[in-house]
Amino acid sequence: MPAQSARKTGAKLIEEMSSDRGCMVNVEFSKKHDERFEKHFSSQMDDITLILKCHLMLEEMLRDFCSEMVPQPQFLKDSRFTFAQILDLSRALYPAEIKLGGMVELWSLCEKINRIRNIMAHALDPDSSKLDNHKAAIIEAVRLRGEGNTSALEFVGCLTHVLGAFSLILQVGVTHNNGEDFREIPKK
Repeated sequence: MPAQSARKTGAKLIEEMSSDRGCMVNVEFSKKHDERFEKHFSSQMDDITLILKCHLMLEEMLRDFCSEMVPQPQFLKDSRFTFAQILDLSRALYPAEIKLGGMVELWSLCEKINRIRNIMAHALDPDSSKLDNHKAAIIEAVRLRGEGNTSALEFVGCLTHVLGAFSLILQVGVTHNNGEDFREIPKK
């Protein structure tokens, strides 16, 4: 996918953050989702397929995050939470002591992706002005606040950037929950 060259995987972002401190982070959570991304995303996807797959990928990451964060994840296995509910639950479970800075906006970008998916999934002729407004908001947020060279990214690149960055913050939350500081995890 052309956007993949602009996308930094969650695992790669974590490695860069930790290499500044001379350590390596356990990136199993991010690696799993990076592999899923590589398997399911391609440059031949149309906008509808892209949104649906991005939404599914986010939902899978959120469900995995929630399972990692609770003491008895077996009770979440067959839960029927909506995307919005699992997003809220993930946000509630996210360690308060981890300060995300500008990356805190990723939570609201996930809400916007959910709105776009719902507009597309629930109408034969979706309201293009609503879709365009949500897409523009995502593009603007990533271009203005995204790390690295994001100023020229189009919608596809912005979505893949959100997936990589969200994988990063969820990985950091899981690592912290396991009693480890991602800045101090030794290289394996």
